[in-house]
Amino acid sequence: MPTPKAPVNEPDKKKDRLSLVKFVYLYLMTLVGIVLLVISTIGFFGLGLKEYVLQVKDYSAFDKPYECTDDTLLYSYTDKGVKTAKYPNLSQQDLDTKKADCEKEATARNEARHTNDVKRDLAEFIAMFIVALPLYTYHWSLIKKDNKK
Repeated sequence: MPTPKAPVNEPDKKKDRLSLVKFVYLYLMTLVGIVLLVISTIGFFGLGLKEYVLQVKDYSAFDKPYECTDDTLLYSYTDKGVKTAKYPNLSQQDLDTKKADCEKEATARNEARHTNDVKRDLAEFIAMFIVALPLYTYHWSLIKKDNKK
């Protein structure tokens, strides 16, 4: 005759379930902290490599600015698609000066945009690191404290 199993004490079952949930939570949050730290560190070093070591340029640094092409800068189009000169009374020298000024302004705007993009990326990586480090250290310290018990 099989022996009946001893009834499981309900508080012990609840305690085991809570300790499992706590275990999963602590290790999951520690993992999230580690992943965020790795992503922010890789991003930070990648940004430094691209910007200062390899000096990678944006695509806008290679192409002539669209707004400074002859078709865009010097001509306009009517509703029927007829091309008309925007500045019919300017000499060729004045038109060349206008194009040079446009290219200078576009280059300055592209450089400012690039600098802003680098600063924004740097701020995101630093913020991610600042959030991830305490997240990781706090949860890891709780795990170590639980393991000592």
